[in-house]
Amino acid sequence: MAHSIKEAGNRLETQLEGARPTRRRRALVPPAVTLAFWRLRQAWGLLFMTAIGMIAAVTLVCAVPLYSQIAATAGLRGILSTPPANADIVVRSNSKRISPAFIVQVTQHLDREFHKNLGPYLGAAQFTIDTQSFSLLASAPGPHGSKILRPTHELIQLTGDPMHQAMSHLRLVQGRLPQESGTDIEIAITPETASLLQLTYQVGLGSILNMRVLLIDEQTGVSITRDLTLHIVGIFNLLSQDDSFWQGNDF
Repeated sequence: MAHSIKEAGNRLETQLEGARPTRRRRALVPPAVTLAFWRLRQAWGLLFMTAIGMIAAVTLVCAVPLYSQIAATAGLRGILSTPPANADIVVRSNSKRISPAFIVQVTQHLDREFHKNLGPYLGAAQFTIDTQSFSLLASAPGPHGSKILRPTHELIQLTGDPMHQAMSHLRLVQGRLPQESGTDIEIAITPETASLLQLTYQVGLGSILNMRVLLIDEQTGVSITRDLTLHIVGIFNLLSQDDSFWQGNDF
């Protein structure tokens, strides 16, 4: 009897355990993550190329403004480091005849063109005349005890600049600067030239030089020679050998 009661109790306990609700185990990794890893193993190459393309696109987008800034900085550095003479606009022409009216006409035309395109960046205009080399004349004995002028082996080249502009770029050592108006042709020379003239021709400040020039008659077009007299009125030195005002002329 006791054995039957024990078996009945065991069956009841088994039925009660079977009636208990079953507990579900939760996964440690969500299914979405697992699926993502599966897709990553299948398409990792495509994703890698996409990432490389995005990095390259961002690099290019950032590099263009950076390159522009570097180029502008390099250009500005180049402008600041260039010699002052490179900032000059020089217009040169050769002429066998000097016509003041034609020079004024051409100068006005150039001024209009430059001011139309570069007006805010232009400084004062400068007009310079450079002659070709002419022969110096020296006094020599002539017939009946007279004196005549004969060409020497020495050559002289003249440079003409406006005195009101040139005076701030030189230092007067002796005498004065040539006058822009007058009947005499006045010149100023450097101490080196003065020493050479004094040694060779005994010519100094206040003396006269003679030179022979080749001219062309405006009416006939025939070449003629004429002797010109130059009055030495001053001796000067340049303030700076690198002054762009003289356009590399060291006299």
